[in-house]
Amino acid sequence: MGFTVFNPSYALTLAATPIAATIADPVATPVNEGIQPMPKALPRVTYSNVSADFAGVHALLDARISTFCKEMLGWTWSNHVGGINEALGATYYAVSPIDTNVHLGSFHAADAAGVDRAVRSARAAFDYWGRLPWPERVTICRRFADELKARKYDLAVACLLEVGKSRMEAMGEAEEAIDLVRYYADEMEANEGYSRPLKRAFRQEATSDLLRPIGVFAVIAPFNFPLALSVNMITGALITGNTVAAFAPSVTT
Repeated sequence: MGFTVFNPSYALTLAATPIAATIADPVATPVNEGIQPMPKALPRVTYSNVSADFAGVHALLDARISTFCKEMLGWTWSNHVGGINEALGATYYAVSPIDTNVHLGSFHAADAAGVDRAVRSARAAFDYWGRLPWPERVTICRRFADELKARKYDLAVACLLEVGKSRMEAMGEAEEAIDLVRYYADEMEANEGYSRPLKRAFRQEATSDLLRPIGVFAVIAPFNFPLALSVNMITGALITGNTVAAFAPSVTT
């Protein structure tokens, strides 16, 4: 396990659930509890197809928003540290900027000791995760992308409620998060794990350049793209063999 999330934003919490499970058990079957099957042939929402017919997407969102609000709002979310849920620290509440009467959920604000535990956990995981062959990390991250795709409507609704985004902006962010994970996986393969042969001065010598993992990265979830940008930074660190402590610095960011 090389992933810790604390003081989470709502969207980051929902995104963190599948990646934490995927890293913990890379060969397990995908976690799809509570996910409704997605209809086929609906257009993806991207910045390049804004003129597409999204009537089907809107219809699905109409149904999903109502179900999501009944099933997912108002929960108490723990910090996830080294595979363990920690309900430590002062409790705070997050509300939707669309309607402050909409209670997104309750969270725990990690104190200095909690941050230290998170960093120590990520550092302890680095020895295993950093030594894992890069093709295995690519496989795990691609499974993470598949999990995000299975949950993309829920993730979009989370962005809509947490940030106050329009439907299409929220769906676009969910699609972008999926694309970013797959982009990093493709780049790792295209560059063979960033191991490159160098020119030889003599025939009998062998020279190469290899980029190695550094250690623990802190990822701060931004308020305006809590899903896509967080997933972007988390995946970039994890797929290259580093470990991550991810958090939102406050209830408003």
